[in-house]
Parts: sequence; C-alpha cells; structure tokens
Amino acid sequence: MGYLLIKDLDVTNLLLYETIYSHKLLYKTPYVKLNKIGINLENVSIKDSHYEYIVTINDKTSLQRLQSIDNFIQGRIQSKSLLTDNKLTLVKNDHVNRLIKRYKNTLDICIFTIKKNAYQCVPIVYVL
Repeated sequence: MGYLLIKDLDVTNLLLYETIYSHKLLYKTPYVKLNKIGINLENVSIKDSHYEYIVTINDKTSLQRLQSIDNFIQGRIQSKSLLTDNKLTLVKNDHVNRLIKRYKNTLDICIFTIKKNAYQCVPIVYVL
C-alpha cells in the first residue's frame, strides 16, 4: 500500500468526520480527499524508553505542521494532545519496533484517526 505525504499543509483543508467509535481526520482539496494525514518529520532524535519511543522534533517546520494539526483537533474536540512541548510519544509494539529501526534523523508518520474512549479521545499515529 502506498502513502501520500503532505508537503505544504493547509489547515483549512482539514476535516473531522465523526463515527461511532472515532473521529476520522481527513484532508480534502478540490482534487483529492485523503483519509490519513501523512507527514515527514525532519531533524528528529528518537529516544528508546521502556514502554515507548520519545521523538524530539528539532525542525521548526515539522513542529509547526504537527502543532497546527494538533490545534485543529483540540479546537474541535476534547482529546489528548499529539505533542508535549516538542516531543511526540509512540507506544512500543512489534510493528513500531521493526519500523523505527529504519529511521535516524527523519520520521514518516501517519495520523489516522482519533479514537473515542470513555474519558478522553486519543489520536492514533502510525509510523510509515
């Protein structure tokens, strides 16, 4: 399966579509409608901790893209933030462990959906 990474993110093209169990994050232009938001993060450092990977984003452009998506989501629904300062947290699992080894200074991620939980909505981020 292929992925389309967004180079110049325009927040006005972002949409949230609510389903029973989640909120789908869409990117809609006159030409295409994406049901996943793929982003390349540059100049990152990845720290391995016991249960998670802490991705520190040092590039201002990459950080601004994620912050604008995060602000869009936070402005529409009550959810957990994607970022803590300039850090993105990825939970460890076999799939992430295998993919994260490919990356050194960059990271390709995909924001797929915001899962509804009983007390808080949580954004789901995949490593590509």
